[in-house]
Amino acid sequence: MGAPYFNYFFNYQKIRSFRYTYHPAEEIRVQREISRLMADPLPFGGRKVPHISQNAQVRIIEELTLSLRLPNSRLLEVAHFRGRLPGWKNQLFDLYAYYHDLRLENETTGRTIDFMLDYLGMPRLDNLPLSEQITLLKAYSSRIAWDTAGKTIKRHLVERLAEEVDIPHPRMLTDAHFRTIVIPEIGTTLIGLHQRYHNRASGSGRTIDKLLDDIGIPSYESQSWEQQVSCLRQCRKICWERIPASTQLKLLSLLGERIPPKNGVSIPHLRALTKDAFWITIKEMDGGLTGLLGNYARKTPKDYKGTTIDYMLDSLGVAKFEELSFELQCQCLKYTRNLLWSRFPRTAILRLLERLKELAGLPHLRFLRVEHFRTIKIPEINQTIGGLYVYACEKIAPPDTKDKDVVDILLDHYGVEKIFEMSFRLQLQLLQLPKRPKWSRIPPAVIAYELDTLRRTVGGGKLSWKDFQFPTEGRRFGLSGLYQHLRTIRPPQSAHERFSDWALREYKLALREQIIAKRRLNAGLLSGEEKEFLLQRAKLGNEEALDHLIFFYQPLIKGCVWMALARFPSPRQTFEELLQEGVTYFPRLIQNYAFLKGSFETYARKSLTLYLLRIIICDTGVIHVPARHLEEMRQLKKTTGILWRRLNRAPSETELAQELNIPVAEIHVMRLFLTDELSLQQPIGTEEAFAFEDVIADEHAPRQDESWDKSELEQKLRQAIEGSGLNANEKLVIEKRWLEERTLEDVGAELFRTGERIRQIESAALEKIRNGPYAAILKGLL
Repeated sequence: MGAPYFNYFFNYQKIRSFRYTYHPAEEIRVQREISRLMADPLPFGGRKVPHISQNAQVRIIEELTLSLRLPNSRLLEVAHFRGRLPGWKNQLFDLYAYYHDLRLENETTGRTIDFMLDYLGMPRLDNLPLSEQITLLKAYSSRIAWDTAGKTIKRHLVERLAEEVDIPHPRMLTDAHFRTIVIPEIGTTLIGLHQRYHNRASGSGRTIDKLLDDIGIPSYESQSWEQQVSCLRQCRKICWERIPASTQLKLLSLLGERIPPKNGVSIPHLRALTKDAFWITIKEMDGGLTGLLGNYARKTPKDYKGTTIDYMLDSLGVAKFEELSFELQCQCLKYTRNLLWSRFPRTAILRLLERLKELAGLPHLRFLRVEHFRTIKIPEINQTIGGLYVYACEKIAPPDTKDKDVVDILLDHYGVEKIFEMSFRLQLQLLQLPKRPKWSRIPPAVIAYELDTLRRTVGGGKLSWKDFQFPTEGRRFGLSGLYQHLRTIRPPQSAHERFSDWALREYKLALREQIIAKRRLNAGLLSGEEKEFLLQRAKLGNEEALDHLIFFYQPLIKGCVWMALARFPSPRQTFEELLQEGVTYFPRLIQNYAFLKGSFETYARKSLTLYLLRIIICDTGVIHVPARHLEEMRQLKKTTGILWRRLNRAPSETELAQELNIPVAEIHVMRLFLTDELSLQQPIGTEEAFAFEDVIADEHAPRQDESWDKSELEQKLRQAIEGSGLNANEKLVIEKRWLEERTLEDVGAELFRTGERIRQIESAALEKIRNGPYAAILKGLL
């Protein structure tokens, strides 16, 4: 007898069995098996479930469903299995526990009851017609098991919710709609469905989006632009949080096209948008974008430094203002008329300040004054940058700051070189201005210089307040401001001494007199305090301090010259010439010296000696053996000793070449380099009739067996340049390198490129010639 045939059907009008068989024998067998299980105290314990037929298990579940008067077994819950069927001695929870463990072993997600019913082959709810599923959900709306509902009914209910809310697309639904809107077909809200996906959701993103993705609702972005705009037009109140970023960017681009020109310039970039522009009506959606701006205004963090528009554009991924080109930034500034200074990047501000400095003809940015900001028009933005000064007064400078101080605070804010970092000469020029900076911002070395100049002007006596009222040499104004500054900073502890004595001690002017007296009497070396005083002033460009340092360090310079001459006893330069070179190089040592490097004497002795050695080497033509040849020379010396002991005589170059397995010519060259250093003027032979430079071949000299003269070579090379498909840069580089015989550095300096870049261009050009019809010419040249 074949396998029994089962028929499945659902009928919610009458409570009857979900499954029956046409074969009476199978029905009798199932009834006997169930009767035996009913008599067993533990019918499903001890792993007995696999020995129970599936038909019997299905009949037991059907009986449980009938006893609970449920229309479908898919509505069963865990608590139902804890009850006891009529006539049974035990509950059915062991049956549920078995399938629960089996689901965990198979790593299957979802409810255990659904897994059990699927395993037994019982039909799912989503196989029912849609009308019957709605009837079922309505009958059990108070306890709907949303996990058992199919995607079709879920999608139908979500679309019905969108219709009830009167929105064109389900993607615009919010959490409030799921909580409050009742679906008439089922008589309840969909908050249970929302909560089910909320509990299962993981990662970022909205719960509603995950729900709609699962039931197959198309995304808002997948629609065409016309459909998206149509949805926005139909909405009475747009939920901007649900509009994707791509659609928002398109709307902002449309807004930029609708904005009329301003100040003779169309809006160059979205970063130039202002709040007034969001009131402009966009034809495609019959309204403005004030709601979009208000949505981002509510979401802007309190600690965000920019505006709401900046936060919106940053959230949408628009390029930041500092990432734009300088020309585009200037166009935005020209369009908005001083409304973008808070968003203008530091690099662009510095370029505008440099342009203002050039137009004003000033040597440094610290020479800028208020009138320059207000009167000089910059061509790039077709206006002055007085708005930058106003912005500095309102946002950067403290309240009640004077106009001349605002400029310095502005320059400090944007990282302009401070007065302390300027050269000494520029600092003195800055003090010649009618509206000079505060004396508190002037370096002490400059104040000491001014006091020393004033002291020498009045004859070297004591300074009084009257001496500060009159201009000193080279000045158009007095130093009354300096006098007031000194009176302000003078500590109360110095009240017992005269003002001039305190000033001389404070700014170490007495130390300068000690240095002058020590130099006049030639009374030894400088002390540590005197040396630091002179080095600081010399680094600022003070020529007097530099002259003192050269005088006191004359013995050190001479010692460096003697050390260089000891290494090369017969240079072409005389002692006086090298001494002059050392004195000329000494100011560079002072400028490059950092106080953290250690003793200045050690630094100067080492650096100056190396500099003098380089001068001697470059002038005498000393050749240093490359490091890669040292190992070869050591092998040659070792092999020479071995052959000498073996042959009892000096080995020949041929014997050495055979032993080392290298050509005889290389042996000859290596024997010439047996010393660490070799001079081109070193005599060769017993009679010393020739020098080493007389026997070295010149790689650039013309060969004796050349078949082409120079003019013919130039003609052939020009043909190769013109006929090998070289571009303009390659032609120019080949002509200068091969016809004019220029070096890589010379060609790079003329073409404003590095030597390495010229070498790359030359290599590419030679490769083209080598692969072209003029390869023979290149082979002849090489």
